[in-house]
Amino acid sequence: MDTLTTNVPSSIRNGHDSAIAHRAGAQPRARRAGWFFDALAHIETGLLIGIPLAPVAATFATVVMYIDPVEPSFWRLVSASVPAVLMFPLNIVIVWLALGIPLAALRLGTAMRANSSSHAQLTSRLITIEPYRRSASSGQDGPDHDSVLTRQLDFVWKELESKGTKWMLGDGFISLWRLVDRMDASLNYVMPRDRVWARAQSLLLWLPNPSSASSGVPDVREQLTKAIAFLENDQLTDPAAEDRVRGSVAQIQALIDSSKTDRYGGFIRARTMLLASCSMTSVALYGIFWLGIVALPAKVSQPILSAALFFTTIGALVGLFQLLYAESQSETAIDDYGLSVARLIVAPQLAALAALVGVVLTSLATSTLSGSPTAPVPAPTTIAAALDQIRNPANVLVAVAFALSPGLVFSRFRQNIEQTKRDLSRTSSASIVHTKAGS
Repeated sequence: MDTLTTNVPSSIRNGHDSAIAHRAGAQPRARRAGWFFDALAHIETGLLIGIPLAPVAATFATVVMYIDPVEPSFWRLVSASVPAVLMFPLNIVIVWLALGIPLAALRLGTAMRANSSSHAQLTSRLITIEPYRRSASSGQDGPDHDSVLTRQLDFVWKELESKGTKWMLGDGFISLWRLVDRMDASLNYVMPRDRVWARAQSLLLWLPNPSSASSGVPDVREQLTKAIAFLENDQLTDPAAEDRVRGSVAQIQALIDSSKTDRYGGFIRARTMLLASCSMTSVALYGIFWLGIVALPAKVSQPILSAALFFTTIGALVGLFQLLYAESQSETAIDDYGLSVARLIVAPQLAALAALVGVVLTSLATSTLSGSPTAPVPAPTTIAAALDQIRNPANVLVAVAFALSPGLVFSRFRQNIEQTKRDLSRTSSASIVHTKAGS
């Protein structure tokens, strides 16, 4: 009996391809793994957002529990069974998880949700670059060989779909903007001549006048002026000279775009510093209240903690209103990568801490200047007697006065930020002129 030979692969048996089945089984596993890592990225982002907020929420929750008029002794019994050195971080961790996990439901681990404005701008910029995807293809490996521009575009598109804390931190956007700026500048080598002329015109409009510029800027303006003159003369068709002109425009555009991205990066660094100081300030405030809970006698701590929480809230409201008034004077509105939101979180906390410290120092000074007790007083109750002055209604004025002090520190900071925003707004105006001229 002859043997029947076929070209059917050995992996196929009775119409079943084991290789296809393996790939089909691998895809659900990959999707399940992708879902797990996506959820993990959102949880990490939610916990990251909750870091500067957790100590503040823990402060209010802890103090409210200890001044509870219904069951004031319950929480003291709970804390008495646990050492204070463990209760101090335990409350923060519990509140942090209670805040961070629900925040993960906002799905802020994606670029579009973390900063929809920057995501839309990046997408728009990539769409304008897409038509030139294969213009710089070298063709060394055949017609399907991808150029550097093609690989860069694929990388940026893929990164925009990724998830993680880098979008909320902002460094993910800045790194992509630097790459997109270089890609956009390199298009001057392959774009039509009239569009390169339009870009050179927009760059010239953005640069400051020579009278108010530094020593290096007039040379840049001169290079752009010569490039514009060359591009306007249709009779000049020297390929080598045109390549040099295109290269000059590309370098100047890369320099300006890099400067703009660096300023946005400055926003992110300032926001990170503000949130870090906010976290440390809120932990210090939390520590002050815990010191009062541990050090003061149980009989006198409740009214003192209630008054301290009241003046802290007054200070936070004063700092918030002061910041809102300052923001109402702002003349520019551009994407600052969450810097304004960070100031909205930090300013009330600094004002609250300043108000509490001011009231405590004033109470201690008032008790000291009023005279010493006639009878010796035990050391542990001396501070408690002095802090009893904190309930004086006149301390409201003290709290308001001290709460206004952080605004003086923010004023200079705000001036620098507003100047940077005005410069970036001028860049945006030049981009609009470029878009209209090139269309």
